[in-house]
Amino acid sequence: MEISRENSVKFCLKCRNNEKKALETKLKNHSGGVVIYVVGDGGIGKRALLKDAYENATIKEHFHIRIQVSFPEDTSNESIVKQIKDELIMHKKKLHGTTIGKEDIKDLRCLVMIESPVSSTEWAKAERILLAETCRQHAGSKIVLTTTSWNHKTKDNMVEMKHLNDYESKTLFNYFILGPDGHRKSNYKTRQMNLIRSNMEEITGGLPLAVVLLAKLMRTKEYNKWETAFECIRSSDEDDLLKTIVSVSIDDLPDELKSCLLYTSGFPEREVIDAHQLVRLWMAEGFLISQEHRMDMEKLGQRYLEELIYRGLLQPVDRSVHCVDSVTVHDRLQPLLRLEAQRTGFMNVHYGGHAPAPETTRRLALHNDNDKLPSLSNRLRKLRTVVAYYKEGATKAIVMPVPLTSSDDRSARKEKEPRVCKILELLKGSPFLRVIDLEGIDIGPALPSEIGDMVHLEYLGIRCRTLKEVPRSIKNLRKLQTIDVRDTDVKSFPSRLWKIKSLRHVLGHNLYLPESVGDLKLMETLETVRLIYHTDDCRDVATCAGEISLPGLRLLHRLHVVELNEEQADALKALLGEFSCLKSLALSGEVIPMGKLLASEASSASMEHVISLELYGQLLFDTAPANGIGNGGPFQDLQRCFSNLSRLVLKSTEVDQNFIDVIAEFPLLAELVLLTVSAMLHWVQKSRGAAAL
Repeated sequence: MEISRENSVKFCLKCRNNEKKALETKLKNHSGGVVIYVVGDGGIGKRALLKDAYENATIKEHFHIRIQVSFPEDTSNESIVKQIKDELIMHKKKLHGTTIGKEDIKDLRCLVMIESPVSSTEWAKAERILLAETCRQHAGSKIVLTTTSWNHKTKDNMVEMKHLNDYESKTLFNYFILGPDGHRKSNYKTRQMNLIRSNMEEITGGLPLAVVLLAKLMRTKEYNKWETAFECIRSSDEDDLLKTIVSVSIDDLPDELKSCLLYTSGFPEREVIDAHQLVRLWMAEGFLISQEHRMDMEKLGQRYLEELIYRGLLQPVDRSVHCVDSVTVHDRLQPLLRLEAQRTGFMNVHYGGHAPAPETTRRLALHNDNDKLPSLSNRLRKLRTVVAYYKEGATKAIVMPVPLTSSDDRSARKEKEPRVCKILELLKGSPFLRVIDLEGIDIGPALPSEIGDMVHLEYLGIRCRTLKEVPRSIKNLRKLQTIDVRDTDVKSFPSRLWKIKSLRHVLGHNLYLPESVGDLKLMETLETVRLIYHTDDCRDVATCAGEISLPGLRLLHRLHVVELNEEQADALKALLGEFSCLKSLALSGEVIPMGKLLASEASSASMEHVISLELYGQLLFDTAPANGIGNGGPFQDLQRCFSNLSRLVLKSTEVDQNFIDVIAEFPLLAELVLLTVSAMLHWVQKSRGAAAL
């Protein structure tokens, strides 16, 4: 059985008891310095140490507000301070209405933990601003900064993390090879094990990340191949030991897994990647090729994610019961993946500045980590993928400058250049595009009609707040699998979009329902929609108060409906009655008419396959809200309809203890999330229910 990330981190921190105690002491010391530096090389375990302190029960009690943020290396001081200020304001607003009064807000103790791979010299430039903006008038507040080097004379406000000694490295290696009890895979020969362990210092340098990656590499191999892998690593001329281990780990991957891993090089450093979005991108790229007949592509994508996590090349951030929800790439691995992607011609990552992308580029990632505008002038005829992930507010445009002869001309041109995004104009010269995924770029209120000329497009993601309209020419994209307009003001799509047979995933923000759809046999995801019809001109809208019929979506897997009210009970009941394969359901609104949903034979039958249920709003049953009902009836129907439920999220549902007692009877329930509950609820373990919770 695979060791969970939580358990592996705990084991790694067993060697860090001195550092843990030192950090906790400095955090609680009111007379000590406000800023505490955690110093060590990348991959040494600084993030794990901070997370352990952040979740420490005594530290939680000591601070009223705790914030943990992470930034790439080139992030400006202004961006760092702005995000921290916004986080502090948000947390303070949450405290209003609690036992803490407004006058006491300014005296709250705040803990701000900042992760970024920069030196203490660079941090010194921002220290004065951080102190003034985050800890002014907050007695006992602390700022914890991770840094890679230390140039100050005193060590009073520093926690240093050193490399592991030989014994600690061997212990960590054994843990990941043999498991917590030391018995996993006992067929590993003693000679091969000793060969690695006796050279642990030479191979890893005592860097915990290198030790873990080495162990995870070796455990994927047959023991008779250990010696070959070991010699490959030891004979490398590379000075960077971690780079050697990562290179061998990448080379050891099957081709399809290697492509999936290198694809993550297009995301910004320290980015939390939506795993479902990543799988959809892999699918559009054609990386998911199943050897099993009729295997679901999303399942295959999750299998790939699990394999990359098992090998230590991706790190899970959030999991639900049946899948990985988000992942990240370690900031020491991300540059190495980008080098490999660039070397092999797999992907070109383009930052701010005027260096043109090669005309042979097939995949292009655009970043603005250094707050500069990328400048692209080449027509990229071989381009098949463009992704751009921009930080909010850092820049508004991608510009395409014309050739200039002097610096004066360049300055004049810069002043005249309108700050509008011309990336889609650039892409007109790329006829083979399959993937467009743009986030945070201001492209204006409407997509150009020429988007319909990109007939090979399979993935279209545009997530920017200014976008309001999608042109009717989108009907020409006959291969389109995913359209993602979350975080935009798009409320509807042209009706012909709903006739594209290849369509699998439609994601938006409070979308109107279509009046009709085609036979969408592949359609799996519809998020988020309101029970409101629309016509193509979007002027004729009407609330769905009666029955809805969208039989073309009968194989839908995931649905999220928002802005529900009591009058829409019949419409919701009819909509849910259309689906026979629904696995994930989210309902949000002032009230959620659960009683009528459960009473309907059609809608209740569709819920039998649901394994994840999220409810945001007051639950209504036949005659009264869930609060106060506990005498059988509706609750018995709830258990009957959701017999396969393994994950349940409740927010502002106003449920009481009686409801929770019924939930405890659910036999397969493994994850229960309660948000904004008004009173303390107690979990009573039932002998027949929720054994896996």
